[in-house]
Amino acid sequence: MDGVGVASTPLPAAAARPVDGPPARRHPEVCPGLELSDAEPTEQGGPGARFAAAGCLCRNTAKSLRDRIHDLADQGFTRLVVDLNGVGHLDGPGLGALVGGLRLLRPKDGTLGLAVADPHILKVLRATGLVKVFDIHRTAPEPARPPARAA
Repeated sequence: MDGVGVASTPLPAAAARPVDGPPARRHPEVCPGLELSDAEPTEQGGPGARFAAAGCLCRNTAKSLRDRIHDLADQGFTRLVVDLNGVGHLDGPGLGALVGGLRLLRPKDGTLGLAVADPHILKVLRATGLVKVFDIHRTAPEPARPPARAA
């Protein structure tokens, strides 16, 4: 036999090797949906806003996040922070909604920051390389307060 032989039977799928950190979460059997808080301006009269997401950011709910980001961009908010600390599950379509929001805001000199403390969500962002793309905080930045007036 010349050359390299080809196996006649398919090779078994590679076993998933655990990486550092907690194991990946599976999508819940009953999707709890996604709740989005009202947007709060982060700067007095400026282009920034933040809002929180809670629940499951998946193929069933990504459209609502996408719509919220588009609505805020249409209102002139170009610096957004999405607080993901209430999100229990994040998958590909949810990541796509976040990346799509960033792609929408960048041509307007905007940004999309994420507030993430959950190790499972951080693991997803690290595994996809999105920690290099998004500005990530552990908690959402507080809205800017007006300067104190002298008495």
